[in-house]
Amino acid sequence: MDVIWSKDNKLEKIKWLEDENSINDMSSLQIQKFLFFSEMFNRETNQNYDLYKLKAYKKGPVFSDVHGDYTYRKDKLLEEVSKKDISFSEQEIENMRRAKILTLIHNDQDLSNLTHKFDLWKSKEERLHSGEREIKIHENDITLHDSKLFNQLYNYVDTLKEYKIVKVIDKVFLFKEKEKDLLEDHMLETLEKISEDSSLINPVYVDIEDGVLVVD
Repeated sequence: MDVIWSKDNKLEKIKWLEDENSINDMSSLQIQKFLFFSEMFNRETNQNYDLYKLKAYKKGPVFSDVHGDYTYRKDKLLEEVSKKDISFSEQEIENMRRAKILTLIHNDQDLSNLTHKFDLWKSKEERLHSGEREIKIHENDITLHDSKLFNQLYNYVDTLKEYKIVKVIDKVFLFKEKEKDLLEDHMLETLEKISEDSSLINPVYVDIEDGVLVVD
């Protein structure tokens, strides 16, 4: 019988994602970064947070118990998730909402690069490159620089309230909510071509002016 190692608080956050109809649109890495940012946003807003099993992996901070369950026991994990009843404070829900948006406007490589900027991961980088595994991240690894960056990201997401996400291949385009319904098939074809431009950095802001796409 498969045993699920993920703690209830992580399962409940994944259940929230499921209830938001977001989980199917997210990669395993995006789910990990959602969990990471939601816990860190909780920390910055004086909510309960949990660093249990948070470890430094090559692609950034990872909750290793959830990673193992999602990689090797995904069906069982989702079965347990579906059974959860969730109850979060308004602030916790807002933190998860912002963490979700932050992960959805980046692809996997973007998110990996973003989380590499935190001292809590960078302090383990040399050990990772030497081949060491299962490197724990502790509370005292979180620096003032990290807290400032978490707050910057938290506030940045607030500026995206009026935007809707359109993902094409590995690019994330942001349209103002009132303009998203103006998208036509030929515009989507144009976005596919634009998405091949490796110089574009996610997210990509796009306006529609007189039926023409304008990339910022």
